[in-house]
Amino acid sequence: IAVFLGLAVPAAVYPAASRHATALDLLAAELAGDAGMMQQIEGIAVGALLLFLMGLADDRWNLSWKLRLGVQFLVAAGATAAGVRATVFVAQPWIGITITILWIMVLTNAMNFLDNMDGLSAGIGVIASLMSAAILVLMVREPHLSVAFVLVLLAGSLRGFLC
Repeated sequence: IAVFLGLAVPAAVYPAASRHATALDLLAAELAGDAGMMQQIEGIAVGALLLFLMGLADDRWNLSWKLRLGVQFLVAAGATAAGVRATVFVAQPWIGITITILWIMVLTNAMNFLDNMDGLSAGIGVIASLMSAAILVLMVREPHLSVAFVLVLLAGSLRGFLC
């Protein structure tokens, strides 16, 4: 719950409360006129919300692995339908779609499996988020500030579990 709220609350409250030029202003400027990127972000956000709700339900009622895997597949397919793609340098779109769905499901389950030891998945999440954000800002021709911003928010949310 804390990680989800650590991402959702700043994203929802801060734009309305801030009157100064901030990272969110840079994010809004970067996304202005890019409907495809907004559609991808919305697909990822809806998928994250569904996985969050499934996790809460699983903690309460101990859902079957088949149901959890089915929801993960639907979330991955929904994100893919929203335009999220792993291009992997192939010409056939169905290969990219298949790889994207598998990639989302594998990463979701990998983090779930790592969650058996205190701090392990949070530590890996912080490292992966910060390194990915650094790469997206420093190592590409056109920095992807919007994605880097979300990754830094995620790292900050996860950092609370490492104290």
